[in-house]
Amino acid sequence: MRCLINYARTHAGGRALAKSGKLGRSADGKVRDIMRCDRLSHAACGRDFTHWFGRVGFLRGCYRVGETVALGTLVAGSPRAIMAAWLRGSSSRDTLLNQVFRVQGVATRLGRVGRIPRAHVWVVHLGAHLPGTC
Repeated sequence: MRCLINYARTHAGGRALAKSGKLGRSADGKVRDIMRCDRLSHAACGRDFTHWFGRVGFLRGCYRVGETVALGTLVAGSPRAIMAAWLRGSSSRDTLLNQVFRVQGVATRLGRVGRIPRAHVWVVHLGAHLPGTC
């Protein structure tokens, strides 16, 4: 998925994102929340979307963060299918291609979400630390 995101960004004339361990851990926390609370949402388990960014220590100084989430089953849960769906949606596309971001973290899990027994849940966390004060 990281490669697909970077391909889409460079194909759109932007820059690729570096991998971030912190954002990988924050994305994984969000995936676990989505699965535990049976809700595909930026506010899974009633938490603000920045909860996991803060939990891993990313929200320090002047920063920008973004998130995309998705769920699919079978082939519709594959990296290519999820990426295609994100690029068709203006909000997800704008987030993934936003050139303010410099790093990314990706997480996925397979399991039950609500009535869907074999859901592929995907979360991408994007971020940047900016110079100066906000």
